Amino acid sequence: MNDDTARKRHGKRADQRVRTRRSAARMEDVAKEAGVSLMTVSRALHQPALVSKKSYGRVSDAMIKLGYVRDLTAQTLASKSSRMIGVVVPTLLNPVFSEAVEGLSDGLESEGYQLLIASSGFSLRQEELAVQTILGRRPDSVIVTGQLHSRHTQQLLLKSGVPIYEMGNVDAEPLDTAVGASNSQAAHDLTRHLVNRGYRNIGYIGGHTEDNDRAMSREKGFLNALNAEGVAMNPQAMIRCNPVRYGEGLQALEQLLDRFPETDAVFCSVEMLAIGALCLCQQRGIRVPDQLAIVCFDSGELSSLVSPTLTRIRLPRYELGTSIAEDFVSRRAAAGPLAPRTINLGYRLIEGEST
Repeated sequence: MNDDTARKRHGKRADQRVRTRRSAARMEDVAKEAGVSLMTVSRALHQPALVSKKSYGRVSDAMIKLGYVRDLTAQTLASKSSRMIGVVVPTLLNPVFSEAVEGLSDGLESEGYQLLIASSGFSLRQEELAVQTILGRRPDSVIVTGQLHSRHTQQLLLKSGVPIYEMGNVDAEPLDTAVGASNSQAAHDLTRHLVNRGYRNIGYIGGHTEDNDRAMSREKGFLNALNAEGVAMNPQAMIRCNPVRYGEGLQALEQLLDRFPETDAVFCSVEMLAIGALCLCQQRGIRVPDQLAIVCFDSGELSSLVSPTLTRIRLPRYELGTSIAEDFVSRRAAAGPLAPRTINLGYRLIEGEST
């Protein structure tokens, strides 16, 4: 290729870029290219479930060909709806939160909503900053994790004018709508299961309670159950982990057994910690449950796959997200704000081989 040819091609591409910037494709152009009505294009963008697969495919192909991108700012101003929902979770490393987000996404897919996801890192200050940023995007709803927030975050949410969901716990009065299960009652029931099985030297491995109402509620339920059953709790047998990961569960059990060798059972407040504790037992040749029983809270698929299978509390994870999505869709048509309410999804105590 000679220099003249290269310059001509470069100039042609530059001209194309200028034309593209000056004449962005419109919905009318997409409708014409796809051979469908403007209403069909609008539905494909906002309510894809109402459009046939064939028509949706044609609209999608036309959008790609024309480089059509929705002007969400203009759309929000015109319709007073951003078609976006903000979600703040402590972390996406723990499957409990990623599964809830997946359920939420699936539940809203047919309605044309998208999620704006932020991680607070288990910090109320970071949650506050995330909520501020999300509200600046004019979302149609905000979903936060748990029921413990800074005073400023509470005020931001209460004055936002959009539906607010607190997911994962229902042990406190809701700001708007709390969806989940009682962490304290579930922990109480799981602890009582250990006592009823004859265990008395029971240790506890959980996450830090600072900025975490779910961890607080689980500790409270555990201690209340021991007190109700007349079982003494050795202060040395309470281990808190930060961060909450598999390796921390292994190290925490090692620390617990060094402090309190008489331990005959351990309550793990998170599945990841229980799996780590079980790994230590396998490394040391500790027979579960003959020498040490292990139970866990907030279990997922792993608890039923490991050997021995874990006795556990099963909270709704995916269902947590779909339930919020279903409630949000149904309340859009409601006239005016709703009174604060709680949607209790309950929990299951599943007996495994570890007790």
